Amino acid sequence: MRRFRFSITAAVSSAAAADAAKPGIASLTPQQFRVLMALADGRLNKQIGGDRNVTEATIKAHVTAILRKLGLYRRTQAALLAQRLLRAEAGSIVPMLSGGEDED
Repeated sequence: MRRFRFSITAAVSSAAAADAAKPGIASLTPQQFRVLMALADGRLNKQIGGDRNVTEATIKAHVTAILRKLGLYRRTQAALLAQRLLRAEAGSIVPMLSGGEDED
C-alpha cells in the first residue's frame, strides 16, 4: 500500500507534472473538463451522472477518455492533478486581485 500511495503522490506532486499535463487538459472536451472538475471535488460517477442528467456509463466513458488524454491510470491521479492545477490557477489569480506590482 505504501508504494501505491507514493506513486500517486509522485505523479502529481511536482510543478513539472502539472505543467506537463496542461496540453492534455487543453485537449479535453467541455464535458470531459466538467467531469474532471467533479472528480477533483471527490464526486462519484453516479453522482456526476445525476448532476449532468446522463448515465453512469457515459461518465465512465468520459473518465476513461480523460485518463487516456492525460496519460494517467487511475481516477485518483486525475483528481489530484486537477486539484493541483486549480490551486496553481488560484495562486496566479491572487496577485492580479491584489492590484499587481504597478498601479497607476
